[in-house]
Amino acid sequence: MEDLFSDELECLKSCYDSSEFIHFVSSQSHILKFTVSEDSCLTFEILDQYPQTVPLISLSSGKLSNAQKNMIESDIRNFTEGLIGSPMILDIVIKFQELYKSYLTKYVFSEQKVSHPEDDHVAVILIDHIRQRNKYLKALSSWASDFNILGGVIFCCKWIFLIIQGTQKNVKIHQADLVKKKCPLFCMKEIVLKVLLHFLWRSFPL
Repeated sequence: MEDLFSDELECLKSCYDSSEFIHFVSSQSHILKFTVSEDSCLTFEILDQYPQTVPLISLSSGKLSNAQKNMIESDIRNFTEGLIGSPMILDIVIKFQELYKSYLTKYVFSEQKVSHPEDDHVAVILIDHIRQRNKYLKALSSWASDFNILGGVIFCCKWIFLIIQGTQKNVKIHQADLVKKKCPLFCMKEIVLKVLLHFLWRSFPL
């Protein structure tokens, strides 16, 4: 393990500077810590059996929800299964960066909750543009929490989709609030919204 890992370590040091990558040795393993953004770190614990076994991986992030972190960690575990037997740290870091960017485009703005049958109503709303993304998403998060609905924003090329889920009454009332701009977020007249779909999730054809 030592010779192969030493070569890999030298490669990593040549790719990342000291502000992005830290290596130290604990009592029984090597610890590698990558700072992949200003608030997200990926940490590897390299055991003696590496690379015949995958390293222990932990993720910390201030921007990702716990659910998103769990999904990314699961995706990474599945990805590493095809890398066993060969150096894999750099591949895993690059894969994480791709996943991180992907999950950030899906900004989930309300706490996860248990889904009940009466919460299966969904509305998809098209927003023509958002100029101050962080401000708007923060306002949406507060708005969704106040009215007990689940929602998310998806940025796809030039389109912005707002998806809300909850009881039939809540979804109808609050999609109307959005379109009529009663939600404080959309008090600016230049923002245009259009309801594309409103459906019962269980009856939606997949």
